Amino acid sequence: MASRQAKAQRRTAALVLALATLIGPSSTGAQPPARPRVIGVFGDSLGDGLWAGLSQALRGGGAFQVVRFSRPATGLARYDYVNVEERARRQLAGRRIDIAVVMLGANDEQGMFAGRQVLAFDTPPWRAIYAARIDALASLLRRNAGAVYWVGLPKMRRPAYDEKAQRLNALYEMRARALGLPFVSTISATVDAQGRYSDRLIDGDGRSRLMRGPDGVHMTMAGYRRLAAPVADKIRADMVRAGPAPAGAGRPPGAP
Repeated sequence: MASRQAKAQRRTAALVLALATLIGPSSTGAQPPARPRVIGVFGDSLGDGLWAGLSQALRGGGAFQVVRFSRPATGLARYDYVNVEERARRQLAGRRIDIAVVMLGANDEQGMFAGRQVLAFDTPPWRAIYAARIDALASLLRRNAGAVYWVGLPKMRRPAYDEKAQRLNALYEMRARALGLPFVSTISATVDAQGRYSDRLIDGDGRSRLMRGPDGVHMTMAGYRRLAAPVADKIRADMVRAGPAPAGAGRPPGAP
């Protein structure tokens, strides 16, 4: 990964984590269940931002607890660096969550090692391995959570990068549908009224706000709240239909 993008990821992640602790609680208006549903957010630096946005969107009322499992500079393409599936397996050892949310791909628009061979991005062999990794991660999370949501990448500033991001989105959506998982697109939440990329977007209060980070990939805190909104809405709607959380889920074995 280019040094500039790595620095941008670290800077954006630090900003997101700092702001998430400073912004006060907000009420969801929902009646709290017997215990909060535990939501685990997995992914890369965009997953970090989604965790911060969901923490704000679902805070208050005691209905949800949002837990960060994401790690910047990771993805499904470079298991020679960090094996995301194995990391998630270790993170979930001895505990169970109610909902898993996955957002990654910012680091995956690159080649992939297969033994001594490097497979070019989005070639048939690359897609076969990448799709298998999507399926394996989703299956692992499904065994440890009552529901798994896969979240798509946002609109990107650079056209060439965005074109690759949309190829990844198409693959995520295809595999999610094949596996029976909800796929949540974030494109409409990250474009202007004409469907174009813009650093500034009109917020719900009618004001223009800076939504994107300097690299045109990551978001500001306002941007992550906007990106998280359709995910939070989908989770709330599904949980209303599902009813109260079972008393024993979302806790380590033996917990009270």
